[in-house]
Amino acid sequence: MSDLYSRYPKEQTSYIRDRLRDILKRRRFKARGLCTAAGIGRTYLFNLFNGKIQTVDGEKLERILEVMRMTDDEFFERPAGTTRPRYAPAPALREEVRVPLFGEIPTIAPSWTEGEPLPIEAVEATPRDRQMKAFALRVRGDSMSPRFRHGDVIFLRPLDLVVPVLDPDNPVPRGAFQSLDGRSVVVVVHREVTLKVLHVKALAGQDYELVLESPNGACDPIHVGPKDEVRFQGEVYKLLRHDP
Repeated sequence: MSDLYSRYPKEQTSYIRDRLRDILKRRRFKARGLCTAAGIGRTYLFNLFNGKIQTVDGEKLERILEVMRMTDDEFFERPAGTTRPRYAPAPALREEVRVPLFGEIPTIAPSWTEGEPLPIEAVEATPRDRQMKAFALRVRGDSMSPRFRHGDVIFLRPLDLVVPVLDPDNPVPRGAFQSLDGRSVVVVVHREVTLKVLHVKALAGQDYELVLESPNGACDPIHVGPKDEVRFQGEVYKLLRHDP
């Protein structure tokens, strides 16, 4: 620290504050995550941005620059080579990603549901989950074990497949369900929602039947025909389990 100010001159505070705001916005960093990674109290940036800090602590700014992988030259927009870097590159700050969790999903018997529910919380996810516009549910019951257990959190890819009850002469083609054969799906059957494994059964000609089953046989299968009122809401693609 011999080549650094213990505090930057007061006249530089306004520039440092505006420059940090600009970088956080352009790089989509969250101030809370930045402070955590730099080992700085969250109130420090809050007070700086609100004008409560008159002179910037040089050591704290150095930690922030390390996390953002910037040299003094880059931060203060000086010509390259004016000063030499004071540190090795630090790992990039990972942006926090979360997806909505919409309560519990029953596995035993379908439960009545109405309307569009609001998420009750959010769970940690990955950028890929967010890109897929995934949502999460918590499993209730053990009729889907060993595939899923009570309390598991499942991530789902949204679906909007409907077996139309109002247009029985033009059902959804069987091919629309082939990629879901053997997959775990959340389905609303006559306004009751459940989690089951989907099997596509071919019948004579172009006819087919959809069967919703529990992998352990704990429940009777649900047979779905083209004239039933059914909506597929999501396909399970990831499991989050906290073993005791």
